[in-house]
Amino acid sequence: MNVDPCLAAYGILAATTAPYLLARHSAIEETPGLGVATWLLAAGSVIVSWIAAGVSLVHHPGVVAQTVGVVVLGGLTARFGWAWIVTWRTIRSRRGRHAQAAVLLGRRDPDLDAVVVDSPEPMVYCLPDSRGGTVVVTTGARTALSPPELRAVLSHERAHLEGHHHLLIGLGQIIARALPVLVLFREVGRQVPRLLEMCADDTAARLHGRLTVAAAIATMSTRATPAAGLGAGGPAATLRALRLTTPAAKGWRDRATLAATLFCLATGPYLASLPPCPHPW
Repeated sequence: MNVDPCLAAYGILAATTAPYLLARHSAIEETPGLGVATWLLAAGSVIVSWIAAGVSLVHHPGVVAQTVGVVVLGGLTARFGWAWIVTWRTIRSRRGRHAQAAVLLGRRDPDLDAVVVDSPEPMVYCLPDSRGGTVVVTTGARTALSPPELRAVLSHERAHLEGHHHLLIGLGQIIARALPVLVLFREVGRQVPRLLEMCADDTAARLHGRLTVAAAIATMSTRATPAAGLGAGGPAATLRALRLTTPAAKGWRDRATLAATLFCLATGPYLASLPPCPHPW
């Protein structure tokens, strides 16, 4: 029995419907960690189904089917290999140059456990690296933020570093760059960083209070975070501050629905290969 038509059809169906269904799921912002897993699994489910379809075609007795399978597997490997190399080189270059500049222009503050850079712009962000990363604080941020707000923002940045959020963001960028023609893959590149900022917000809020974190990130919302780093500020900070100050209206039912969606995406390629789906002609 041939499972490749069903696997290919599942991949197409998931790639076209998942972004619209997930965009309407309110529980994603209530549980952003689960939301990150759902978006990444949606893209991963599509990729796995198409790889499995390619492998199935390669094992067909016909030359045409085998050729199509080789083209599918080779095309996916080439696109994702290229996307990984370009993304890795770009991120490494940006972060390396920015980290060197921050160390040269700034000064280490042991009380903050951060590098302080002279700048009137209120910015606090982190630069991940293999040694644990660096948190950068501008003098404008020290002036604009109260001591509790500054501590809250520092907790936000350390949540990024300790959670290795840059790796998940890099994965999302690879997926988006590999197949940008698909709305699902483009949305993964956009949604994963946004939701990880909410994860860091929630970590800081548990330590310093939701209102303190909301006030801090709202203060820094006028200035975008440098492309090399992860930070609490930026244009989306106002919406994140509103999220922290607005009580969650949904309950366990929405979270259970999101968990069920996560399960369906994780098992989708396997379910698509089960009878009676194979060999529809």
